[in-house]
Amino acid sequence: EKSNIMGNGKDYEKDFDTLVVGGGIMGVCIARDLAESGYQVAIVERESSLGGVWTHNDYPDLRLQGVGAAWRCLSLAPAFHHNRDRASAYCPLARETLTYIESMADHPNITTFTNTRYEGLDKGAKKNEEKEHIAKLNSTSSGKSWVVPARTVILAVGYDTHRSGKPWLPIERTAVTNGAQILHSAELSGSSAKLSNKGGTTYIVGSQKAAIEVLKSMEPTEKVVWAHRGHSTFIKRELIDEALTDDAPMPWILSRTILRLAPTLTYWGKFQAAETLMMTLGLGVRVGEPRSIPSVPSYHGGMVREEDVDHVRKFQ
Repeated sequence: EKSNIMGNGKDYEKDFDTLVVGGGIMGVCIARDLAESGYQVAIVERESSLGGVWTHNDYPDLRLQGVGAAWRCLSLAPAFHHNRDRASAYCPLARETLTYIESMADHPNITTFTNTRYEGLDKGAKKNEEKEHIAKLNSTSSGKSWVVPARTVILAVGYDTHRSGKPWLPIERTAVTNGAQILHSAELSGSSAKLSNKGGTTYIVGSQKAAIEVLKSMEPTEKVVWAHRGHSTFIKRELIDEALTDDAPMPWILSRTILRLAPTLTYWGKFQAAETLMMTLGLGVRVGEPRSIPSVPSYHGGMVREEDVDHVRKFQ
């Protein structure tokens, strides 16, 4: 029996083996491998396009935090792996990552529903013999609702909106009346050209990866001030390169285990333990001055090159 599915203004007469909720890189990776294995897969994404965090941010030199080899599906190699020396250690740019996500979703066994919200399972609906779940979907553009039968539902929704990197400002722009220009790093669109202080001072606020990358594109002058509270500690990107070479100073498995331990501790909220581990073993590089602020974690994660940190430290 085929179900009449309303999505994106079109009629679909198709049942699915798997419904993947979330169109970020991980959800699309799962969908692509299942599709390549012969399963009919639907991707449900509440935004207008696939990509998750990569559709919201494009500051200068924005890259995948981890090495590209760890963020890919099994059935399709990324274009940024081809014709590139040491491709396994390469951190792809935002545009390269988004292009790869789009290419993974381009498969005849994948149906994509954008502007669509997953509203849970309809436990009262009548199920057929093969389809074990009835998922409720709602169009965020038209308001229409429909159901989709599927044998499996996979949730790949990532972090909440703020932690996933969606542009968020702690400043209400309309409240700024002195002529200052307020920009989020995601609005720079891969270029620092929009940073114009018109003779005044430019303040870069924050100490996480975005601030590091924006400052990398600028020269330290008295007209540029870097403002942040507390401090941040990052994993040295150089260690990733070393861990993936044949002549690595420590066994490959051991080095990868250590480099994964700090992010794992961070995920569980053990910021101080993660920072202590990294700095003690020489795995981390710190920006800012350590201070005790209970509400502000001292370690945020991410990877930076030590030479880039040396550059940003030159700013007042």
